[in-house]
Amino acid sequence: MNKVGNVGNCIVTASGKYFDLFDPEPYMVDLFDIATGLSNQCRYVGQCPFYSVAEHCVHGLQYCERVGVDPRHWLLHDAHEAYTGDMSRPLKLLLRSFTTQFDTICDRVQYAILRRFSMDGVGHTSDIKTVDNMLLKAEKRFLFPSDQTDWHGFDSIPDCEPTFRRWVPEEAFAQFMRAAESLKL
Repeated sequence: MNKVGNVGNCIVTASGKYFDLFDPEPYMVDLFDIATGLSNQCRYVGQCPFYSVAEHCVHGLQYCERVGVDPRHWLLHDAHEAYTGDMSRPLKLLLRSFTTQFDTICDRVQYAILRRFSMDGVGHTSDIKTVDNMLLKAEKRFLFPSDQTDWHGFDSIPDCEPTFRRWVPEEAFAQFMRAAESLKL
């Protein structure tokens, strides 16, 4: 039964398109919508000064060659979050047995995004996770400077020192779109 305002499994996007979360297709994917969604979402479920997912994705580009990651895959590694939102890593771990359906939806959305940009379905490799963890380590130092707690697994993660700016959403959007254009997405 549909509730008022609900259009099946669809969300309306910034471009005015409807995106079906249950049955996503490449034609539903729009780079404008991805950049808009990611530039407006704060990492760490908003529990830090504003730092967008889009900025995180742009900063990681400088480490792709070092780790052997396709920069197109990296820029879009969190693109599904533009449509699904995100769940914090600790919550995912706590709810692991309950998140299977959420993960399946995210995987379907990510696969549609990769197909839209004529990329293979190998979007979440261990190399992408390495860059993600490198940034996580650097973001912890930048966003939570007074936190002296050791976050699990940082000893084996290579250091990186991006120049964080904490872009406002409009700047994050512009930087993400410039990066996408340079990568010919």
